[in-house]
Amino acid sequence: MTETTEMTMEDMVAAGYRREDLLQAMEENRSPLYEIAGDLRAVLDDIEDADGELDDVLERRWDAIAGEWAAKIEACAHVSRELDAEAATIRTEEKRLAARRHAVEARGERLRDYMRAELERVGERRVKTPLVTVAIQASPPRVVVDDEAQALLRYGVEQMPRIDKRTLAAALKAGDADATSIAHLEQAERLAIR
Repeated sequence: MTETTEMTMEDMVAAGYRREDLLQAMEENRSPLYEIAGDLRAVLDDIEDADGELDDVLERRWDAIAGEWAAKIEACAHVSRELDAEAATIRTEEKRLAARRHAVEARGERLRDYMRAELERVGERRVKTPLVTVAIQASPPRVVVDDEAQALLRYGVEQMPRIDKRTLAAALKAGDADATSIAHLEQAERLAIR
């Protein structure tokens, strides 16, 4: 019997294969993960029905399905990592574009301030050309609060109180009786890819 060594996705990429081509080939040659998981569950049920004893047929079925299932999970994990990296790149680009937008907006505001100062300096309120009209005009009125305490009494809006979950979590971890009577900590699970 000849021993075969399986190459991981990273090995194949390092050997010059394109990740996209490898993933496409894996998709074309394999069933969806949910079907493989169903087949794996069926084999496990058959093994249980055989009181845990593996005959040659069950062992071959297990080896074939378990290997395919693990390979599919690995492929999904690689795609998940690539999507996370793409999302991080997009997030970085969003921040860069937001900073650029703020800079462009600030330049536009400075240019408007400059035009207004020059119009005021020469005593003009309006300049009209064939393409644009630039004018100093009244803005909509805005509220300036002079007595905040009285304004809050007469025109204040109640806001819903919020729960400080960090402080509550610390109290629960410390075993505070008041906290444990109104809340509890719940441990969830998540998928980790390392």
